[in-house]
Order: sequence, then C-alpha cells, then structure tokens
Amino acid sequence: MAKKEKEAGSRCCVKIVNKKDVYLTEFANENDYLRLKRLKGRHFSFDASFPDSTTQHEVYTTTTAELVEEVLQGRNGSVFCYGATGAGKTYTMLGTLENPGVMVLAIKDLFTSIRQRSFDGNHVVQLSYLEVYNETVRDLLSPGRPLVLREDKQGIVAAGITQYRAYSTDEVMALLQRGNQNRTTEPTRANETSSRSHAILQVVVEYRVKDASMNIFNRVGKLSLIDLAGSERALATDQRTLRSLEGANINRSLLALSSCINALVEGKKHIPFRNSKLTQLLKDSLGGACNTVMIANISPSNLSFGETQNTLHWAYRAKEIRTKTSDTNEEVIEISETGTDQAKLLLELQKENRELRVQLTCQQQKLLTLQAQSLAANASPPTPSSVMSLETPSTAQPKEKSKHRSTFLTRTCFTPESKNRGAEEAVVKELRLIVKALELEMARMKKDHATQLKQKDDIIRELSRKNEKTAEVGVKKGVTRASLRPKEPNPGELKSPSHRFRSPVPTAKKRSFWDITTANSPSVTTLHGRKTRSHIISEPVAAPSMLPQPGFARQRPDVHK
Repeated sequence: MAKKEKEAGSRCCVKIVNKKDVYLTEFANENDYLRLKRLKGRHFSFDASFPDSTTQHEVYTTTTAELVEEVLQGRNGSVFCYGATGAGKTYTMLGTLENPGVMVLAIKDLFTSIRQRSFDGNHVVQLSYLEVYNETVRDLLSPGRPLVLREDKQGIVAAGITQYRAYSTDEVMALLQRGNQNRTTEPTRANETSSRSHAILQVVVEYRVKDASMNIFNRVGKLSLIDLAGSERALATDQRTLRSLEGANINRSLLALSSCINALVEGKKHIPFRNSKLTQLLKDSLGGACNTVMIANISPSNLSFGETQNTLHWAYRAKEIRTKTSDTNEEVIEISETGTDQAKLLLELQKENRELRVQLTCQQQKLLTLQAQSLAANASPPTPSSVMSLETPSTAQPKEKSKHRSTFLTRTCFTPESKNRGAEEAVVKELRLIVKALELEMARMKKDHATQLKQKDDIIRELSRKNEKTAEVGVKKGVTRASLRPKEPNPGELKSPSHRFRSPVPTAKKRSFWDITTANSPSVTTLHGRKTRSHIISEPVAAPSMLPQPGFARQRPDVHK
C-alpha cells in the first residue's frame, strides 16, 4: 500500500487466499444503511498470485524464467505489466539497483545461458527500445522523428528503429539506462514518477547449437519486455493540462487493448488491432505465434477499488486467450559425419581470423599515426591531394580497397625495418617535389578556371544582346505601314473646335463653351464653308465624340445641286 493511501486511512480490500486465488472485497458506503453491514466480494483465480512481501527474484522465476528458456529454444515470448497508476508496474519490470526487476534478470539469465549453450561461442544479441507517447512511436535509444509502423511477413515493424548489438550484460544495462532517461515520466496527483508512455524492449537472440547427431542448428528467438503506462481517472491528473491529455491517450490505448482481449476471448474473426499504436505493436504477443505472460499489478487500498477491480477483470479475461503454437525458429546446417571435425576446425579458424583482422587493423592505425608524426617532425606533411594523386603498383590485388592508396604508403620508409636517415631524407625530397608539382598544377587549374569564368560571362553578355535585338525586331514588326505613312494635308479641312479632340499633342489647351461661342472664335466666321465630319480623316490617336458639339452645327447637303 502506498504512503499516501496509508495517510488517507484506507483499508485493505485484497486478500491472497492461496497461490492462485485472489479475493476482492467491496466495502459498503457509510451512508448506505441497507448494505451497511454487508460485504460484497469476488474470487479471481490466476496461474499465480503474489503478496506484497514477494521478492523480485521470485516473481521472475515464476513468470519469466520459463519464457526465457523458450526464447533460447528459438521461439518468441512477451511479458507485459498491466495495472493502474502507482500500482508498481515499472518497479516490477525495471526495479532498482538493489532489487532488479524482470527486464534486468531476464537479460542476465539470457546471456548466461547463451554462453553455456553456444556451440562455437559466437552469438548475436540485438535490441531495440521504443515508447508509445500520445499515439506516436519514438525511439528511446536514438531520439528523433516519430517512427512509422509497417507490417511485413515477420509482423509489425517500426520502420527506422535503431538496432543495437550487445555482447555482454553490461552493454545492455547501459543501453537500458540511456533509454529510461529518454522516456517520458511526469509527476501526477496519483504518482510522483508516473510513466506517461508505454515502453517496449525487444531483444533478438541468434546463436548456434549442436545436437546429439552432430548437426548444427542456427536458432533465432525474440523476447519482448513491455512496461505499460497506468490507467487513471481524470480527477487523478491536473485537468485541462498536458497531463490530462496524456491520461486520455493512455486510457484510449488501454481501452483498445481491452477490446482486443475481449474479441480474442470471444473468438471473433475481426480483432481491432489497428485502433491504437499499442495494440499494433502487441499484435504478435496477443494473437500471433508467441508465448505471452501478463503480470497484473493492483493496489490493496479500498480507495483504488475501481481500478483494482478493472485490472483483475481484464487479467482474468486475458487468461482465456489461446495464442497460436510457437514454432521453433531454427535453421539446420547440414554437415556430413566425416566432415564434422573439419567443420569444427573451420569455425575455429574463422573465429581466429576475425580476431587477427581486428588486431591487424589496430596495428595499422598505430603505424600510420607513428609515420605521420615522423613526417611532421622531418618536413611539412603532404597535402591530401598529393596522397590521392599517386597510383598503386600494378601487382596489387584488384579486389582490395588499398589499390587506390598512394604508393608512398607501401614504400620501405613506412616499414618498421627502415630506420636509415638517408632513406627518410630521400623520401622527404621526393615529397617536396610532389608538393611543388601539385602547387603548379593547382595554379594552372586556377588560371583555367578564371578563363572559363570570363568566357562564361562573355557568352551570357552576348546572349543578352541577342535577346534585346530580337525584342526590338518584334516591336518593329508590329507597326503597320499606315501608321508609318505621313499624313497628307486636306485642303478642304477647316479648323474647328472639334479639332482639339483629334489633336495628337497632349499639351493642347482645352477651351470652354464660352470661349467657343464668342465672336472672336474662328469657328463662327468659317462655319459656312465647313464640310461634314465624314470627309475628315480621323487620326487613330483620339476618336471624336459622336455627340453634337456646342458652338457649331453640321452643314446639310444641298439636294437641288
């Protein structure tokens, strides 16, 4: 029972009857006088039940030890904790330094058994650590963009997740600690260190084993260790804050998990695994070929009666799920009886060859470092361009990557036996000549580059000129001959007030109506001899108005003529 629950004066409502039976008691409300002295209880039976005095090692031995053994046989296994916030799920899975949890104990047992069973001592352990936070999948070992879930023949896979290789328990513990530091945990009213995300640790084991008939098997097993976030009420978190949003997403994913459990128990054809990212990741654990263990964590306090009853109910329902038979993932390496000794010798030689390659690489790095230091002490170091410009001898193997290295790396001056001062000076002189030649080549290339830039500018300038000429020709082609022909003067055309409407001069002074009708107006004296508007050649600049203009009138043609 938690410290807050004890301070609140809560009573214990859970009783462990035996190793498989749990009795839940519902206390009546003090205001309910009809059932004041009546206690309502229910029995739940499971494969195993643990009181609060049980150690972490006992929980691991009873729940997960057999699962680790099956993973070593080449099968898949999953372990996940389910319960309310503050019920002890994270403590059960991770634990502390003094009392390690199921994850730590399973990984230690895994490495110990692999070393004992591996035929040639070669084993590969790959692990990945991810979380589901607010319906987004994130990599805890390499934080970055959210991951996308995809489905292939192997099942649901998080695309882009980082797979780390581990060769010892200490490496796995370091990766696990780094992932837990990146995991989202925030304080709430129910728990000061509440996990706000679902964490999933996946461990893939691959090793070789030899049976009694001297056949070698390559076995591959997968172990998934899952720490689910706790379901909680809205009152247990700060309302209208990020915590409430996180709680809503947690409850939504756990509700989807409950729906999948219910559908699997009832034997429905359609299982709603796609309702949540959590259920998609648990698809293989719940409905696939996998051996799954569900650990239900509950609080004995009567203040958490609703959450405890809900957890026990779904744990009891999940007990009725029957997964598919998990086949052994192993590949037989056929070897004849007469060639077993040769095969064993070949494996040993391959292992020794790998070790020697690693040692050779380290020695080469040390040798190159010493050579660089000696060259720096005697003369200026060669430039990278000089190193790459030299070619290797024709006797070098074409398959090796060292054929592109410089020849001075293979000279006698770089061997441990060459300690003669004269040879070093000769090499230094040769390197200086190479540097000078490269400097001259670089100067020539710079000059050519400048010339090319100048030619490029000239070409661009010439093209721009041609484009301008083309544009001018296009403008001239658009002008008609009529507009270019000079206007012939018409002797019959008289100057009138309407002439200002056809005047191409933009600065022509406009005349008012009173100026036109005065006696000084020239239009009054010459009005009798004026021709009609149709006889006047109109210019295209300004079209005359069709309305009658003030100060003059049209001359009617003489019909009798």
